[in-house]
Amino acid sequence: MAELSSSFYVDPQDLAPLAALAEEEGFESIDDLIFEVALRSVQPGICRVCGFTASRMEPDQREGWCEECETPTVRSVAVLAGLN
Repeated sequence: MAELSSSFYVDPQDLAPLAALAEEEGFESIDDLIFEVALRSVQPGICRVCGFTASRMEPDQREGWCEECETPTVRSVAVLAGLN
């Protein structure tokens, strides 16, 4: 699993979801994930309830629909990292 730290200010409750996304996307660290996807028009997101990952979220997505647990709880990398 990716290291649970970042050089960005990240809310501590968002570190684990960001680390899971980093691992899912093949990055070694949360920072690598953030640097890579920060300027993309679509980016990965993760459900804050069940951990389901979605690959095509808009950067400002705060309440994306989770296909797994059927709740509006998917957040994009940019939102989790406090960039958007």
